[in-house]
Amino acid sequence: MPAEVRIKSIRMQNFKSVSNGKIDFNTHYEFGTTENAIDLYGVYGPNGSGKTAIIDACSVIKNIFRKGYLPEKASGFIKQNQLSSAVEIEFFLHVGNDVLLLNYFIEFSNQDLRREPIIVQEWLKRKEWDESKNKFSSWQTLERFKRSDLRGNDASESAFAVQYRRQIEGAVKSDPNRSWLFNPLTKSLLKEIKEYSKSSAKERRLIQLQFAVANLEEYAENQWLIINNEAYGEIPVLNILPMYLHHQGDEFGVHGSFPIDCSLSGSSKPTLPKKFEPAIQESIHQINIVLSQIIVGLTIELTPVSPSFGPNGEELVSFEPFAVRSGNRIPLMYESFGIKRIISILSALIAAVNNPFICLMIDEMDSGVFEYLLGEIISVLSETAKGQILFTAHNLHPLEKIRYKNIYFTTTLEDESFVHLKNVKTTNNLRDLYYRTLILSLDSDQYLNPFKEGKIRHAFRKAGRMNGTT
Repeated sequence: MPAEVRIKSIRMQNFKSVSNGKIDFNTHYEFGTTENAIDLYGVYGPNGSGKTAIIDACSVIKNIFRKGYLPEKASGFIKQNQLSSAVEIEFFLHVGNDVLLLNYFIEFSNQDLRREPIIVQEWLKRKEWDESKNKFSSWQTLERFKRSDLRGNDASESAFAVQYRRQIEGAVKSDPNRSWLFNPLTKSLLKEIKEYSKSSAKERRLIQLQFAVANLEEYAENQWLIINNEAYGEIPVLNILPMYLHHQGDEFGVHGSFPIDCSLSGSSKPTLPKKFEPAIQESIHQINIVLSQIIVGLTIELTPVSPSFGPNGEELVSFEPFAVRSGNRIPLMYESFGIKRIISILSALIAAVNNPFICLMIDEMDSGVFEYLLGEIISVLSETAKGQILFTAHNLHPLEKIRYKNIYFTTTLEDESFVHLKNVKTTNNLRDLYYRTLILSLDSDQYLNPFKEGKIRHAFRKAGRMNGTT
């Protein structure tokens, strides 16, 4: 039986511009709680205030779960003048009648001036729900790695546990950005553990570790969808549309980003295995059901072109995308950036609305999208989404569509980078209240105090004098 996973919380320390920030999910899935049952969250704040940091932090963790190592760009995520960054995430994991709480933590650094980041420490802990006591047990550490404390083997460990530790320690010493817990060697060794009942205490923990690692890897691969802005730079430059598809066909599922070349036919179009075409076309059908209501009368088509064969003889296919309005087909490349953006994320949104174990994170969800339309989409999501959705945005209209406890605002505070607005009444318009907080600085915590109009005006004049223009 596949595990059911939901995120409980995300914490960051010294990550990009964030000193110490935490996002708590409602996780209504926890034991049937129905109050505020929608796990939809928006993160708001000015440019450079830390909104994208939460998306980047989760991308780092997802990369570790899927591939077993820190991405090279993680070195650039360490806050200026700090030696290291840390990310900690808690997950609910439900299999059959068992409910677990998992805590994953990683700290990484580039203090030795390597181009690639190094993992300083990493751990995975678990709590188990005790039905008789109606509470979780104490934390149990499944495995903990600290680079400064690589040690010899414990004499009480079994022969297998000794072999496990020796091989993993050797691997992470030679490859310092490699995860102790999620690297391929760990997974391979853990699969060798024999029956639970015949194992030592250490091996029983390793079996529990294998269970947790396998389920988090599966979750990251198929259920944790992260849409950042990196790929969207290719839309205006290369006419490459990243289609974030999540659909399970009869034979094959499609999960992840698929590059669709919007330019006219050519030999350089990205190719995909032809076996995935039925699932991709089914995804397009799903998208069209919603797209035609969001942008009235608009649907899209993917026409297979340029069939070819890969090095191993596998049949490959490319697609040429078209926009269809009132029966008229035009190449999708001629549609606006905003329409392409909406099309690219619709499949992921459909999955998050209908699947309670999808977690969808979208950076700058409002980019290129009409303000009123965005508000209507957010309103629908806030009423119907079964999965977890977190988005960042600048457009304030959605503030009028969801509860204030589902909105986080970035701050300049060292100990609390994400907060809810305080003293919000049921009759308050959250957008107006946020504006007043910004303009009048009424709150003693100073949610945002990074800019003043007078200082901006003076800066423009000062810059102009450098060129002798004023």
